[in-house]
Parts: sequence; structure tokens; C-alpha cells
Amino acid sequence: MADGITRTIPAHTSISLDLGTLEASEHLLATVRQAMESELARRGVAVVRKPNAGLDVRMTLARGLRGLLLIAEIPTPGTRSVIIALLSEESSATGRPQPAKKVELSAQLLIERNEPILDALIMEQEILVLGPAKVSVYTRDGLSRGSKEIPIEPVGTMPRDPRGRILADQAGAITLLLPRSRCTGTTAQGFACFPSEELWPLTQDGRLRARIVPGRNHFEAASVDLRPPEPIRSFFSAVRVGEGPGAILMVEGTEGSTRIYDAALLEKGASSLFGTHLTQIASQCGPIFLQVREEETESLLEVIEVKDQQPVPIGDPVRFQTVTAIWPSAGTKAVVVCRNNASGRFALYLVEIACAEVPDAAAR
Repeated sequence: MADGITRTIPAHTSISLDLGTLEASEHLLATVRQAMESELARRGVAVVRKPNAGLDVRMTLARGLRGLLLIAEIPTPGTRSVIIALLSEESSATGRPQPAKKVELSAQLLIERNEPILDALIMEQEILVLGPAKVSVYTRDGLSRGSKEIPIEPVGTMPRDPRGRILADQAGAITLLLPRSRCTGTTAQGFACFPSEELWPLTQDGRLRARIVPGRNHFEAASVDLRPPEPIRSFFSAVRVGEGPGAILMVEGTEGSTRIYDAALLEKGASSLFGTHLTQIASQCGPIFLQVREEETESLLEVIEVKDQQPVPIGDPVRFQTVTAIWPSAGTKAVVVCRNNASGRFALYLVEIACAEVPDAAAR
């Protein structure tokens, strides 16, 4: 809820909260108010008393068929935006469903350099770093500079903010995916590039793939479980939540919202509650996801699970400079690329995920 309000109001706008209740206790109302003010303050939104507020946000706590509902009405130019969040009794203090697991993120800085980093392949003895025009080989015991550089010649003109993937199969063959190209080869013999509209894997197991728009940095179609790709409006990232007929696809649209599709890839709605760079990561306690929330000078990398089509943080975030790319890596890891806005340098991190089940209410 706090994320939805923050995204809806203009930047640096103070608000007042007019919180009322229908069929909920005053104690619960006070708890929710305190939690909301704390969550909004954490996101840089000042909650002040009337008439000093830039916007008056009306919130209502009510009981619905599935539990407690928190409804926010936000006046915006020419209209009123309404945000609805489903709460559980246990989670009403935070305004979010309770997590079923607790996850710990650790981030290891691997490489810093001036040249852009698109993706990296982490190997036992080496790290292969993909840039817009070359692959750099770094040794694991001396990462301050590349020990070898292999030029590549992608097809056509690269976009201003290019994206790319570097992948290896079980035999050790390396594939580079770029907005108009597929390049194959080895670090010893070099890479040959040719035109391609190959689907890019968005998950480590390859069950979710997407087709990038030629010469651009966003996708235009998605394929699930090796089925033929279906057209989807422009998006930057995507994750699949659940299995079977009840599965949903959540995509980070280029328009700024997270769109929701059913198992048949039919669009069913949108949400303003999610961050950017949505990425699915394998873990020992089930499917979990990464997302990025932008603050004024930093990016917050969060690990979440998805309940009732809402993001539920399940661990403390890790702070980075501006995140430019996240890709799943082997096991329970991901590669995260950041750019320092002051120096313009790029940094490559290896993020690892460890999780433990949260005891249920009866055991607490």
C-alpha cells in the first residue's frame, strides 16, 4: 500500500492521512495508521496535519469476504486514484500479508571497471564479462583487470542502453545474445555473430523466455514451457508465479506498471505495487523473486514472494548504486550490475540467497 501511494503522488509531496474504519476496532485502526506513517516515512513521504499537506489521502479499513481491506483514495489532477490492499489479521500492523519464509541476501563485489557490463558468466576459475563490443576474461584470483579481451561484432547498431546475455551449455560452448545478434564460439577461438531473433531465457531453467525488440532494450513476446511465443506489450522484465492453470505472468511494462497475465497469457490487470528488474531465483524453500526500488540516490534490491498478487518482502534489502541489470546465475545466485552515477563506473556483484522457514503463529 505504501509503495502504491508513493508511486501515485508527485515527488516531494507531503500528505495528510484521513483514516477511518468500517467494522474494525479502533486499536487496529491506530496500529495501521502508525505502520502506514512509518512505511511512508521510510520511502521519503512526509505525513503532516491539515492544512499543511500537499494532498489529503483518505483511507478506509474495512472487512471484506477474504479478510481486511485497506482502501486509499488519492486525489490526482482530473481524477481520483484508488488503491486496495488485502490484509490478514496477523499482518495488519504492516499492511502486508505475512511472509512464509525469511531470506538473507549477501552481495559480493567481483569487478569494477569503466566499460559497461551487460551480463557475466561465473565459472570456477574465471569470470566472463559481456560488454557491448567485447568479452573480457577475468581470473577469480585477480579481478582488478581483465586477463584477456575478445572483440565481438554484433549485427546492426546497438541501442543507447544495450542489454545482453552470456550463456554456456554443459559442453562449455558459449552463446552471446544481443538485441539483433546471436554469437557463438569460445574465448580461445573468438566469436562469430549473425542476425537472430532468438528468445532470451529469463530464468535459470529456461522455462520463461522472451523475444527482444530488434535494436531496442525491451521485450515484445514471451514463451512459457517451450510453447510458441505470444505477443505481449512492451516490457523490460517478467516472472512467472505459480504452476498449472492458476499460474500468472507478471511483466514490468515500459509504461511503468506491472501487468498481470493468466496462464494463457491473456492480460488480466495491472499493479503499481511492484518495483523494477523483476527476476525469479531458485531457492531451497521454493520460488522467490528479486525486485529493485529506486530511492533518490540508491537502488534497493529486495527479495520478495508474491501473495494475492502483492509483493511481500521476505528479507532485508541490499543497497546499491543505480542497478542497470539483474540476471539469474547458477544455483541460488544472481548477477547484479550497478552504475555509479558520480563516476560513471560499472560494478558487478554476485548476490546469493539463503532462506529459512518462518515459524508459524502457533509456534511463536
